[in-house]
Amino acid sequence: MSHIDGGRTASPAAELVEISYQLGSEHRDWASVAEGIVSALLGEGSMLVKASGSRMRDAGPADFVQVRLANLLEVLDDADAGDPEVRAAFDGSLVHPVGRRPSVESLLHAVCLTDGRARVVAHTHPVAVNVSCAPAAPNSWTSARSCVS
Repeated sequence: MSHIDGGRTASPAAELVEISYQLGSEHRDWASVAEGIVSALLGEGSMLVKASGSRMRDAGPADFVQVRLANLLEVLDDADAGDPEVRAAFDGSLVHPVGRRPSVESLLHAVCLTDGRARVVAHTHPVAVNVSCAPAAPNSWTSARSCVS
């Protein structure tokens, strides 16, 4: 039984592969540059999340890693956490260390799956949004760091 939909027989990884493929489909232009990630809450205090560096439309079951939520939430609650602490939290969060790492955006997914009570989280980086965020003069990016003025 799938943890995602509560009844179908597809595994969480298989369902995330399908969601990832649909969101990453070229004709939609929903996934560009860093593309985005998908995740699902598992019953063991963990989530299954697309690994960093894998393309949404090409992701297969091996492109997902199981991550302990407590490790990620703990580093989010630490106001003094810097890069070394975040790196250590991600290293310690891997249920099966296999060389693949979750994206840093997995922190957002951890919050959505716990505090937001979602069972599945998907986010993309649509072409239209990326274009609207890009400055007219590329060198001005350092002085204009967000889409909102």
